[in-house]
Amino acid sequence: MNFVHRFLGESRAQTSVSGVALGFAPDTLRAPTFFTGKVAKSLAFREAISALHHVVVSDMRFKPRDRTAYFEWLRANEPAQLVESAARGAQVNDHIAATQAEIRDLDAARDKIMKPYFKAQRAYFDYLYKTNRDAWIVLDPVISVHPDEISFECFSLDESSYGRLSCDHDVFEQLGEMSHGTTISITATRSTTNSRKSAPIAIRP
Repeated sequence: MNFVHRFLGESRAQTSVSGVALGFAPDTLRAPTFFTGKVAKSLAFREAISALHHVVVSDMRFKPRDRTAYFEWLRANEPAQLVESAARGAQVNDHIAATQAEIRDLDAARDKIMKPYFKAQRAYFDYLYKTNRDAWIVLDPVISVHPDEISFECFSLDESSYGRLSCDHDVFEQLGEMSHGTTISITATRSTTNSRKSAPIAIRP
């Protein structure tokens, strides 16, 4: 039995002081992955794929809030707060000092653990920004076509959440041609959130 492959470059591993980077070259002779069919359970599918979209665009990173109302409240209530703090005196100060010291230790430990991760994350997104602006904005889900289901997988924009939606083939009607495997489809993921009754869906690389 003969197997013929044609790879786009060479797979390789590069070792540096900061870690090991793995690069995998795809087989250009591999059969494409695709799926065609008509959505039967359109409302359920639309709601499910929309929920997955919320995962994709989720970004829980810190964003400064508008504190105008708070500062207005503070100006009106600060004198009373200062009087109360002065009355409680040293007891409150000791508790604050101990809590602040504990927070500083926790922050230092967290920063030490997370520093390599954030460095690698920043390098990755800098690379995407220069080479693939669309992927830098939103990373499209990985779509897999299986003999008994089709699945959509994604990470959130801040990479803190993972979502997976799997649909049995009975979610669709009038199944057409399909080829099993995994691919990424920008068109499918951006159009299926608008699925209506008996909407066709086609997923191709």
